[in-house]
Formats: sequence, C-alpha cells, structure tokens
Amino acid sequence: MIRLLTHSGFTEPSSGVQLEGLAIRGSAKIKVQVQEGYVLKKLSASLYRTSKDWPNAHIQIQLNDLVPYRLRIEDIGQKEISIDLPSKMHAGDIEITFSIFPQGIFKFFNNFPFTKWKSLVRDSILLKKLYLDETKILNYHDRNRFAYGSSLQQIEIPVRILGFFGQTFGLAEAARRTYASLEKTGLLVKATQIPYSGKHHGSDNTVKADKKIPTNPDEIRIFHFNGDHFDKLISDWGESVLECRYRIGFWHWELPEFPDDYLSWFDMVDEIWVPSRFVFDAIAPKSPKPVQIIPLALDVTILKPPPPDREKFNIPKGKIVFLITFDFYSIMERKNPISGIKAFSKFLEKNEYKNEAHLVVKVSNDHADPAGYKFLQKALSLIDSENFSLINRVLSRIDMLQLMNSCDSLVSLHSSEGFGLHIAEAMAMGKAVIATNWSGNTDFMNSTNSYPVEFELFEIEEQQGPYREGNHWAKASEGNAVGIMKQIFNSTLNQSTVEMAKTSINEMLSQKKVRTKIEQRLKWIMYNL
Repeated sequence: MIRLLTHSGFTEPSSGVQLEGLAIRGSAKIKVQVQEGYVLKKLSASLYRTSKDWPNAHIQIQLNDLVPYRLRIEDIGQKEISIDLPSKMHAGDIEITFSIFPQGIFKFFNNFPFTKWKSLVRDSILLKKLYLDETKILNYHDRNRFAYGSSLQQIEIPVRILGFFGQTFGLAEAARRTYASLEKTGLLVKATQIPYSGKHHGSDNTVKADKKIPTNPDEIRIFHFNGDHFDKLISDWGESVLECRYRIGFWHWELPEFPDDYLSWFDMVDEIWVPSRFVFDAIAPKSPKPVQIIPLALDVTILKPPPPDREKFNIPKGKIVFLITFDFYSIMERKNPISGIKAFSKFLEKNEYKNEAHLVVKVSNDHADPAGYKFLQKALSLIDSENFSLINRVLSRIDMLQLMNSCDSLVSLHSSEGFGLHIAEAMAMGKAVIATNWSGNTDFMNSTNSYPVEFELFEIEEQQGPYREGNHWAKASEGNAVGIMKQIFNSTLNQSTVEMAKTSINEMLSQKKVRTKIEQRLKWIMYNL
C-alpha cells in the first residue's frame, strides 16, 4: 500500500552526540508511493533532543505542498508525535520534507553571542522513527533503517584511500594505519599514492599503492590529508579526482580553533574524519558537514616489537633511558623538545642520577630548520656528553620501533598534538610515558596508565608554520616533568602503570576495534548511497 522510493539529506550525528536518530543537513526528503485506492491517515514520528545548546531549534515537516507542521521539543530526550493528515492525501507520490531550524541569518542571530563550542544545529534534534499509518518508513535502531528491504551486508561500494603512502611523516603513517585497518575487512579497498614533491628524507614501501587514480565515479574516496593539498592534487590530476560517490577528508589539526581561512576545505568533501576529540572540538563547530572521530589504530608489530638493542644505537647499558623524538618538519615550537631537554638537565643536577640516567634525542630533517637545529644543539650542551645521545637521521619503521623499545621512557612536553601516535605506541610497548596533559593524547592518556604533565595555556605571539598568532597552545611544566623523572627513577618504573598502559591502549586502539568502527561507518554510507 505504501512503498518507500527515495530519501536524501539525512546523516549520522557527529561524534559525541547521542546516537538516537538521524541528523538533518538543513533539509532532508523522503519520497513514498501510495497505492491506488489507499488514503493516508496519520504520520507518526519519534524525535530526540540531544542538548539545549539551541533553545529555539525545531523541525518543520511538510508533505507535498501542504502547510508545514512545526514541531518543538523543550526537554532533552525522546518525544513521540502524531499528525492527522487531511483527507486529500490520496494515491500517488508523496514527498515529505524535514527542515531543521534556525537556518541562515536566523541561525546567526539565534546563536548570539557566538560561542564556538556549541553543538551543531543539525545535531540538536534527531529523527528516530517515522511511520505512515502502520507502515515503517524509518527506524534508526533497526538493522535496515529505511524500509527498502535491503541489508547493509549486501551493499558493497569500492573504497579508495588517497594519501602519502610512500613517505615517512605523520600524515603518511596515519594513511597507512587506516589502510591496514580496512585491508582485512570484506570491503573492496584500494590505496593510491598522491603526487609528492616535498623535501622529507626517507621513504616507505609497506603499502603497494597505485600511482594513478582510475576513472571510477562509483568509489567512496578517503582523502587522507589536510585540505590544503587539494589544490596541488587537482592541478596534477584534474577535477576528475573529486568525481566519486562520496568524499571523506581525514584531517589533522593541532590547535583548539580551526582557521576561517580553511573553511573552503569543506567544499571539497561530504564528510570529515578526525583522529581525536581535540581535533573534533576544533573542526566540528565550523563544519557544515558531518564530523566523525576515527582514531588511528596500533600497528600489529607493536604487539610484538623488535627486541631492544642498545648497542645498535650506541645507548649505554644498565641505565634508565629517556627518549625524545621529533621531525623538524613538524615545527619545533609545537613538538617542544627543548623543554624536555631542559627538564632532563635539571633532573641531573642531583649527582646521584648522573651515572644512572641517559637521554636519547632522535631527530630527522634538520635541513627544514637549520636555526632550530642549532638551538637544539645549544640546549644539549647543558648536559654532559656521556649523559645523552643524539640520533640525527631517518630510521626505517622497524628501526624506529626498535629504538623506542630500547628505551624505558618517552618524554613529550609538546605544545599540542592532534593525536600523538608515538605516545600511543610507547604506551603499547609498556614504556613510562611523560607527556603534556593536553590535546589529542588525552583521549588515551590518564594518571593510571601514564604520567601526564601539568601545563598552562598561552597565546601564540608569533606565527609558527601554519600555527598563527592569537591561537593558543600549552606550555608544559618543566618542574613537574623533573619530579616525574625522579619518581620513575626512584621506583625503577612503576610496573602497574606500564602494564595498565599496555592493556588500556591495546583495548582502545586495537586494529580490530578501529576496523569495526570504520567498517560500520562506511557500510552506513554505502547503505544511504
């Protein structure tokens, strides 16, 4: 009697919102066909209010050209509504339009004074169920949400990840992690190496990626790089690189506010994935597109890393070894190795530690910042040469893991991290992690599994790479870090802390868990496409 024909404009709520219904991208439409001789009598729906950030938010429902119904929900939670339809709703095609308000200029004034931490308007009221008479059209928690009768398991659309698979920096490793997570699913997944002309040293060939992108408009494409690289990609490969069924941008950003200059990035994609709550809080308030938190999975080699080999890296045996590692292309002021070096220098002021502790500083791509490298060397001159080792070269992935496994503690007094993959890896190896208690790493770090360092936020006074003045990042307490080093040294590593680190991080960031999260999201996208 009633048959669902099409639907559009619905999206999963952004991460952090109660998963109790579908959000609406401004307006959404459902088209049904009513059999000859049947007269519709009632529309029933369940709506769910997620927060009171937008007190005047409401949904408008319109059937064909009838006068629209405006529905408000005052309290957080579910509300059942029933609309008696006029007798003229006879056979034929009926289009039901759902609109979320406020919109446009009214949305701006409704949100005055502007507070960037508010949840998105589209996520404030969700559509959970929709029935026409007794016929199900939508039930969010059913396996087949929309009543087409098809199964999520039966739908397969090719997935292609585009990224810097052949390089050795952070964004490249992130792309490899997502590919590795999806490779063992039943989905059709391909990798494509995008054009790269940078000056990073080192290469990686663990992923066999295509060198060109085939013409396939049916693909879902995950663009595993920030939006600023789209211009070069389109210049090299043409606009056709964007011609696909659905475009996902996997972005990293390391400051609490996403620049307005980057708002054009949103035009390139249908959805954004981010690796942490910190990046989500920066991007989601400004995003007109869905934003999902998809963490980076641990490499399976972390579970069985290469054995320690201090002799290979000229690290003295029998000492507690602290490790600081960073790439000069990641901006020294953000990675902030100098504070870690200063903290270790102060730690050695007590003579009893001098013969028992050692610092390894692993850097790469010093050509990117010659002045910064000289500053680093000056900071190291405060420490006696027998108390530190400087490794200045690109290591292979296996060698880098072996170096980390040859040390006892990782020190990261960073100003900001979008995720902090090296921190997660050190924890997975059972290392004592000393890191700033702020930004992306706080998703998986806490006082039971690591050693969070106190900090103060301060304003960036001078632009550092893409990080502009006026924004904020953290200044870790060197004194607190020194106290933690002493604590680690005197207790000869707290085994309960490092064991908790291994357990918690492997549970949270296991490849299986992240794979399931990605696969479920992609199947939901496929289903709606």
